[in-house]
Amino acid sequence: MAIKDYYKILQVDHTAGLHEIKKAYRGLAMKYHPDKNGDNQLAGAHFREIQEAYHILSDSGRRSAYNQQRWYSNSMRTRSAPQPVSPQLILTKCKQLSQYVHRMNAFNLNQQSLSNYIIHLLSETSLEILINLNDTLTNRQIITEVLQASDPLSFKYLQKVALPLVRLAGSDKKTVETINGYVQERKLAGYWKRYQVLFIFLLTLIICWIIYEVS
Repeated sequence: MAIKDYYKILQVDHTAGLHEIKKAYRGLAMKYHPDKNGDNQLAGAHFREIQEAYHILSDSGRRSAYNQQRWYSNSMRTRSAPQPVSPQLILTKCKQLSQYVHRMNAFNLNQQSLSNYIIHLLSETSLEILINLNDTLTNRQIITEVLQASDPLSFKYLQKVALPLVRLAGSDKKTVETINGYVQERKLAGYWKRYQVLFIFLLTLIICWIIYEVS
């Protein structure tokens, strides 16, 4: 589903800085404020949209999350345009996603949205086309790009992404092993992240006990 273009509402470019956003907001808010437009319902509705846009774009965290959703929405809309779905088109979309993810700050990425978008790229229709054409080289490239784009995902979301990838790999044992190995590494990394504080605490206790015993 398409989302509101807050940059268009505030009449600024997506690269606009905070100062430019504030300036645009003040000008538009003054122009469409209810006090200046009486019972004009259209102006009132636009004023509320201006406030909503400013609320999102004036905060770095909210703006980053919105930019991610906006990119996904625009990319999906492009993909929905009337054009033949082909392995090369799917590969191009996967490369664009991988490049986008690595330009973004991983801490600001919404993992659920990212995993949903990947699953959207590897829909049942796309998988059927890729599997039936059986272009091993292209399929491997797609899998590689998707795994790279999956770097910010936790094991919980990575599991969901891995399922269509394994289907796509099919009888390509080497690629299946690569996928499973990647998922296993992320699973272990998740365990370490979860329990590293406890591990460090226990290690500190052991070191203190050794020092005590030696002294």
